Amino acid sequence: TSVHCVKSHGVLLSILKEMKEKAKLELKEIRKKKKNGGGGGGGNEINESDFVRSAFPPAIGMHSFTGTAHHVKELLAFEESLYGHDTNESSKKKKKQQKKKDANIQQNNEAGVNEETTLIIQNKNNTNGEPSLEQPPPPLPEQRKPQPLFYFGFSHSINVLMCSSDKSRKQTSEAIRAVPLHRVLAESDVHSHEDVAAATAGAIANIAFCMDMPIVDVAKLTARNGLLFFGSLWQSDYIIKDTGGGVVS
Repeated sequence: TSVHCVKSHGVLLSILKEMKEKAKLELKEIRKKKKNGGGGGGGNEINESDFVRSAFPPAIGMHSFTGTAHHVKELLAFEESLYGHDTNESSKKKKKQQKKKDANIQQNNEAGVNEETTLIIQNKNNTNGEPSLEQPPPPLPEQRKPQPLFYFGFSHSINVLMCSSDKSRKQTSEAIRAVPLHRVLAESDVHSHEDVAAATAGAIANIAFCMDMPIVDVAKLTARNGLLFFGSLWQSDYIIKDTGGGVVS
């Protein structure tokens, strides 16, 4: 699905939130009916995140995106909330956990036990070659994230030629840099097929300039993202890592 949103990003976000809430209410009704009908489990076997996600298209391409970096972050935060990762709730939970941790540390200190000192003492007494308590735990194996919902496309005709002021050029540059590498698309956005190649090359050059990346890397990156967006590589083992520069596959 391609969405061209011009100066209506607040309205778009409101519509998306309504769709999310409608899906949650629908699931609630399904569970209620199953429970009352003796369907077993009350519909709890239905994964809420999967059900809510299915209310949206497989992928949404923000066509010739003219929003700000803030709008990019808002859409990505909304996408996270579909999987139960609501940023506001996560922030509250982290604050609550930190408050509890601080209270435990204070309680230990009042009892004459310093947590940091205890770790150091245990580390010094560790002579059997086992991992030290001071050492960070080994990294978890890389997990594949759910397929992206939002992709952000940028074209030369809209995001370069129509950005005539320093303010608009800065806004576009900041928006491009706010997009994760695996979600950025280069678009031609022209009427004639004869202009597609040149227009796409212009879009790639602008993205490369804003991201301070080699043009060749951006060309490969956006080509792969385009294939992913159209569903050609959903089932592949390809994973792209956002390393802040270059392309890693």
